[in-house]
Amino acid sequence: MLFYGRVVQDHSDSSGVQHQVLEELRRKLEESETTLKRERETLNTAQAEALERQSRWDVERQQMGENLSEMQRKLTEEKRRVAEFSHSLKSAKVEIEQTRKELADYKEKAQRILQSKDKLIGELKSGVGETATDGAATAAAAVFGVRAICFGCDSRTRVDRRRCMWTILLPSTVR
Repeated sequence: MLFYGRVVQDHSDSSGVQHQVLEELRRKLEESETTLKRERETLNTAQAEALERQSRWDVERQQMGENLSEMQRKLTEEKRRVAEFSHSLKSAKVEIEQTRKELADYKEKAQRILQSKDKLIGELKSGVGETATDGAATAAAAVFGVRAICFGCDSRTRVDRRRCMWTILLPSTVR
């Protein structure tokens, strides 16, 4: 019986050890399951936050893309306007230069006309003693000479030509 008692005692001891080991394993399993559950919750929270961030970044990227497109459109429009202004400026400069040349030509021609007028007046004054026919012929020749000078200039309109002629023939009334 001693043997049987010892076997029962050994079995009882081993059962107690097995029970302790089993309880220890059950406790570790519960801790592992709790840790796994916390880790899964943490992972789910991190994934949700990552998805939220990704969603915000997508929205921001879309807005930046739209802003970039708008800015590029505005830049293109401004470049077009600058090109138009540049072209207008070049045209205005060319026109100003042409006007300056025309003014210089006009002054030169006006100076020649004034000289012809002074010459005509001088000739008419010096021909006071001549006969009326000679004076009229000289005056007519001088007038035709002055008209030739006026019509020889490159005035572009008849008004300019008439003004040129009247300036010579009637200087006191036109000025």
